[in-house]
Amino acid sequence: MRSLIRCVPRVGALGADSKVWTTPRSGRTPRMLAALLVALSCSGITDPRSSEPPGFVAIAPAGSATCALAATGEVFCWGAGIALGNGTGRQQLRPGRVHADVDFAQLTMRGLTCFGCAAPEHACALTAGGTAYCWGSNADGQLGDGTTTHRLAPVRVVGEHNFTSIVAGGRHSCALDRSGVVYCWGGMGAGDLGSQSRNARTVPTPVRDAPAFSAIVAGENHTCGLAAGQAHCWGTNESGQLGTGSTARHARPRPVSGEFLFTSLAAGGQSVCGVTTDRATVCWGSTYDSRPYTGPTTRATPTPIDVGVNFVSLALGWTHACGLDDAGAAFCWGDNELGLWGGDRLGNGTTEGRPAPERVVGGLVFRTLAAGEGHTCGITLTGGAYCWGDNRSGQLGIGSVDQGRTVQMAISASR
Repeated sequence: MRSLIRCVPRVGALGADSKVWTTPRSGRTPRMLAALLVALSCSGITDPRSSEPPGFVAIAPAGSATCALAATGEVFCWGAGIALGNGTGRQQLRPGRVHADVDFAQLTMRGLTCFGCAAPEHACALTAGGTAYCWGSNADGQLGDGTTTHRLAPVRVVGEHNFTSIVAGGRHSCALDRSGVVYCWGGMGAGDLGSQSRNARTVPTPVRDAPAFSAIVAGENHTCGLAAGQAHCWGTNESGQLGTGSTARHARPRPVSGEFLFTSLAAGGQSVCGVTTDRATVCWGSTYDSRPYTGPTTRATPTPIDVGVNFVSLALGWTHACGLDDAGAAFCWGDNELGLWGGDRLGNGTTEGRPAPERVVGGLVFRTLAAGEGHTCGITLTGGAYCWGDNRSGQLGIGSVDQGRTVQMAISASR
């Protein structure tokens, strides 16, 4: 049995002498303790089926935990909480394999926002054949197994569905089938399931009065989809995250205001942003571009944001946003502070918020980004998984909960 993923020093990402960086605890301010870039250290991961390191293809940070999908179809999680999928719920400071007897092709994870505490989180994944599995918190039926029993390992979602994508919200999950029908389950009775019912659902239920969607995203208590390039949203709307021009809740999909056509969407806690067909970044709900930066701005209608970068994809957290440009460079903006714990979810080497995108330090080239509550992660072109920001629960995967230590370790995806 050999290591599934080899951990090796990476020279060049932060300079020729950047194999390991340590910062003394004493005499440092939170800004000086901010993580530059933290890549996962992964000793102890073993796999009897593979002797070669496959690298990661997707990553999903939540609040206190992070999960990543390997090229082998396996999922690895680290941090704290019941969504680690390890069968015990014990904290893992390094990536540990999710206990599943199937291989996965897609991964999603989210939980209720609970700054400074262990919030309930859940994760879902799809097999290549479109079968959904979920694990973690299940108080509202968000695992879709017909119960409200928390699960420490993946369980199959009820039904013979053939899904093409799946997303996790705060207390709900939704999936899209091949005909463009969206099914949702869980929920807080606030319209996030696309149903007039105020009762949670423990099994997938089709969203009514909806067009055929090509893509879906989920925030904490709202969901959006793309149909012929137009965005439609439903659920709670206290910050205008449905983009309808008001803060009224809608239990059925409603088209957002404006004539925008989108190529992609991203949802955060109470926000949505999209990339339009002419490469503009348009956001609504609780956005993060006030100048000078003074905190979130509430917008009930989609508004073009002056980001200064042509993004191809976006990732939204609760109070920050990130994007990838054509070259795979990562940029982040928004809030960047976690009080006494430091922060740097923006990856800019400080704990100061930014009203406009700023390049993530390190010069790495990413294929995908994902934003959690207080940390951000990305997958490089070579399959390396990098995370930066909050580490109070070990969600950076560096083997400790030390916020004052910045480590540069790369996951090798070489064969």
